[in-house]
Amino acid sequence: MTMETQLPVNENQLFYKHALVCDIVLNNGKQTKAIVIFNHNELNFEEINVGMNVAFSYCNVRKHKNTFCSIKNGNLNPLAHFHETICNK
Repeated sequence: MTMETQLPVNENQLFYKHALVCDIVLNNGKQTKAIVIFNHNELNFEEINVGMNVAFSYCNVRKHKNTFCSIKNGNLNPLAHFHETICNK
């Protein structure tokens, strides 16, 4: 399996139509984001959300809020907002 290094720009070639955007607050108070880009037809966004929740519980993350988005013409369009999750250490 090879990794693609560029996202397709032509709408007819766009393989990735969904993203999970994670707004993160680290334990030191700094804020950052993580974005998981995927094709919802092949992956379930609820399962990706659970996977990110588990991953963040092992990281230096105080809390995070995830948003499921569609990708259209290079723009992220929010479709569903998950509740903010507090990571207990």
